[in-house]
Amino acid sequence: MTPVKTALAWTGVLLAALSLSGACSPTPPADDDMGGGGSNGSDETGGAPSDGSGGQTTGGRSTGGEGGDGGASGGQSSSGGSGGTPATCGDGEVDTGEECDDEGESAACNANCTLSDCGDSIVNEAAGEDCDEAGEETATCNDDCTESECGDGVHNATDGEECDDAGDSDACDEDCTLVECGDDYVNETAGEECEGELTYEGDELTINYCVECKKNVCGDSLRMEITLAGQYACAQDGICSDIPAEDCDSGGIDTNECDYDCTTATCRDGHWNAAAYEDCDDGNSIDDDECSNACVANP
Repeated sequence: MTPVKTALAWTGVLLAALSLSGACSPTPPADDDMGGGGSNGSDETGGAPSDGSGGQTTGGRSTGGEGGDGGASGGQSSSGGSGGTPATCGDGEVDTGEECDDEGESAACNANCTLSDCGDSIVNEAAGEDCDEAGEETATCNDDCTESECGDGVHNATDGEECDDAGDSDACDEDCTLVECGDDYVNETAGEECEGELTYEGDELTINYCVECKKNVCGDSLRMEITLAGQYACAQDGICSDIPAEDCDSGGIDTNECDYDCTTATCRDGHWNAAAYEDCDDGNSIDDDECSNACVANP
């Protein structure tokens, strides 16, 4: 073969090879045919496709992510638990939306991870609360979150208490009523000794036994008397031993009718009562001694 023919032959082989190479090369896709791909001829990371589809590009791969409707699926929020309680409440860690977390109710922390405080309407027994009416006093709950009860030392007017000093005091009876002489309750702390007259089986035995809640004493100018019913009861049942009987009461002084000791002024009673016109009183029945039986001094 001549050199010219040889050159022409190689030229035909080369053209055939070039034609074959062009037929095997794919046509690059348009941007709107395959979403969000990489650029031709380079291996680089492509951006996330807007509609969630990704694909291989000419000359390299673009990394596409799974898409949705434009957002990633998320888990439950840390503040989205049931009834306003954070979902993480109770794990022992103070998370977003929690004021505390003691893995349950404690003296300082409520079970819903809020700080315990009387008046928060949450009964926290660990904090010593019996009730919690938002700090308001009710017929069953004190404003300090304890159960209302006469004698607890907390005055609860809504529960009908006039006072509450946890027992008798100068101003308050143990039944949570104010001290008042005549209320049929003897409050010794308030200085009361008695209330009203002595009675027995429904009968009044005395008159002026109790005066302004003080037991009648000789010298108070008020005679303590025993009624007919009292005299009968005393005779039958002997219940008058503690009743300080008075014949009279002249306020602790001698008068014409009454000795200072609340006995009737009587000659020969052994007490010389000048106000009763006695010259003497020797308490005997000897007429011719120094003092006659008429309480007149003998010459």
